[in-house]
Amino acid sequence: STLWIEGLSVDTISWVENTLAKQSHHKALCSETMSTGRADEMHVRIPKDRIGALIGPEGKTKHELEKRTGVKLHIDSETGEVEIESKDNPLGVLQARDVVKAIGRGFSPERAMRLLQENQYLDIVDIREFAGTSEKAMRRLRGRVIGENGKTRETIERLSGAYVSVYGKTVALIGS
Repeated sequence: STLWIEGLSVDTISWVENTLAKQSHHKALCSETMSTGRADEMHVRIPKDRIGALIGPEGKTKHELEKRTGVKLHIDSETGEVEIESKDNPLGVLQARDVVKAIGRGFSPERAMRLLQENQYLDIVDIREFAGTSEKAMRRLRGRVIGENGKTRETIERLSGAYVSVYGKTVALIGS
């Protein structure tokens, strides 16, 4: 017999987990480049409506991320382009990149900072890979992950220990 959790069967949850485990990277949802070919500088583009969350009140989030990773963030609020640079900490650049991407995909800065812990990873799934270009199918899949009043998302988070964010055409997870 199959157990149902807020409209999602355990089989469906297992399928989602397996799909996520197989997916090694997302497809240009947050575009990034190593513009100089150096490991100490990266560019990430996030949605313009998430720039405020990245900066935080009075720059608090930006400054905290810079301090914890040893990088400098240059944010273009017109384009959503974020330049991440460090003179001597390439690992910090990669960590900051993941936190910036997570905030860009709808996670709160507090949840995104979890990526600075050891063995925490960000995975972003493009819903279009499963729904095609049908807006109706994408809306249905987003609704299934979120559930009524967010209960399915909360259940997935509680059972898996991962954070889940449904934003635009993506589902993103932070976990181990």
